[in-house]
Amino acid sequence: MSASPHGSPAVLLAVGALAGLAAGLLGIGGGLLVVPILGAWLAVPLKRAVGTSLLTVLATSTVSVVTESAVAPENLRWLEALSLAAGATLGAVLGAKVVARTPPRTLARLMAIVLVVAALRMAGLLDLRADADPSRAEPLHGLALVAAHGLTGVGAGLVATMFGVGGGILAVPLLALLHPGWAFQACRATSLVMIIPTSIAGIVLHLRLEHVDLRIARRLVPGSIVGAVGGVLLANALPGRPLELLFAALLVVSAVQLLRKSERAVTSGAAMDKMPASETRRDSRLDGGDRPEP
Repeated sequence: MSASPHGSPAVLLAVGALAGLAAGLLGIGGGLLVVPILGAWLAVPLKRAVGTSLLTVLATSTVSVVTESAVAPENLRWLEALSLAAGATLGAVLGAKVVARTPPRTLARLMAIVLVVAALRMAGLLDLRADADPSRAEPLHGLALVAAHGLTGVGAGLVATMFGVGGGILAVPLLALLHPGWAFQACRATSLVMIIPTSIAGIVLHLRLEHVDLRIARRLVPGSIVGAVGGVLLANALPGRPLELLFAALLVVSAVQLLRKSERAVTSGAAMDKMPASETRRDSRLDGGDRPEP
């Protein structure tokens, strides 16, 4: 089989491995890296990058949870994860509807904002989490806490389906606020459990929208599986601060590239408006990554 027009198999394997490492290490699903790299660096249409990324997110989160269960099962808080997942499924449905109605340029700008916020949080410049203190009381209890988990899940599911991420970028800091006694490892691991059903719902919805490229996903997933195992092992054995700073820098660069690509696409679209109608129709068939008609 010939190489993908959106990157060689080796490049996609490396992208998947990097995403898996980020997922296992930070509990973010990995889509925060896959989507901007596919969209900004490998010229995959943004909506297709979002849908395809969710297959990688599903693989990384599943493998990460299995690995976590083997090496540090105490980090997995299953009841809280189920509450998150219930809300996230609803959020995923809402997110797919938003994506279907959002212009690619607007989606790119929103994605860039999410990337920058994620980078600031990873770099410690936007730290929503106080140090874990088991003596601190949780701010909510009972049904109010369950409802807060559900709302957190809705937000995570919305972000996941709109941007092809796992939703951990929202779930991890909010779990830390709701449970000040939890260590970061517990927030990270519980977020990964929530990501599994969230990504499944997003995949189903994006398949209906024809936003999933299985050829690219087949090359991303093997690397992501290996990276996820390594990420969980690193998270439980080594300080992750240097890697967090590295990923933060990569996210900022990817956000800039994504915005530049969307602006170039708008410029190209303006140029197409001046083309003859026959040429415009031909190019519109090719826009969005669709194959030419035979």
